[in-house]
Amino acid sequence: NLGLVGGCLGLSRKAAGKVPLVTRLFCLFILLFSLGLVAASVAKMALYVGSFGLTRPRVCTLLFMLMMGMLLLAVAVRLFVPRFAYMRVGIVAMALIGLGAAYADVDTVIARYNVRSYLDGTLTEMDVETVGSLSAGATPYLIELMEQSRDRDISERAGYALYDRLREYGLDTKDTLPQEDARAFNIDRVRERRLLQEKRGEIILWWQRYREDMTGEPYPSCDPDETAPLTTDGWAPPYDPNETPPTTDDP
Repeated sequence: NLGLVGGCLGLSRKAAGKVPLVTRLFCLFILLFSLGLVAASVAKMALYVGSFGLTRPRVCTLLFMLMMGMLLLAVAVRLFVPRFAYMRVGIVAMALIGLGAAYADVDTVIARYNVRSYLDGTLTEMDVETVGSLSAGATPYLIELMEQSRDRDISERAGYALYDRLREYGLDTKDTLPQEDARAFNIDRVRERRLLQEKRGEIILWWQRYREDMTGEPYPSCDPDETAPLTTDGWAPPYDPNETPPTTDDP
């Protein structure tokens, strides 16, 4: 539609350089119609996110639609204000949106929204693998999911995703962190390293539970005295390293 508007303006420009009012009104209609399509698309995406959560493609789609909406508005203003620098405004707006997305850290936003929406009941399903595939900014929310989920399977899968991150730092076999390459330094990785070291024992326990459920056999290095007892519905209470697990009479 932007190409159609540009073609109309270019072909209908008179010798004096002015575009007839009728043509400008027609172009304004096209732009407003396009804005309506953008708004409808954003509303549909919001419903989709509300049902299934955020992913990188969904976030990028929302940002792109926001950029398109701002560009359409700038072109609409240019129709009646010839000296309005619509291209400059559009470029600046797109740059600001991109900088805002980079500052907010898309992976952190996705993980925080998905995990907390699931824990408060907004989302009925949780795609742990999607959150586990995100960068270091997702680690605090994977830990939050592992500790606070009322679904044992979700906690185990979160622990499994975190165990992969332990192996990245060699924390699966030792409790000390290797020297970090200065070129890989960022705030999220510093926070991730600290949290993984603090929660190492808990993550390994949940990983062991996951392996046991998958194979049907106790994991060789798993100490049953360290595993919190299960309730009748098969759910393990949130792990507290300072709490002595209560005994149970269940066989």
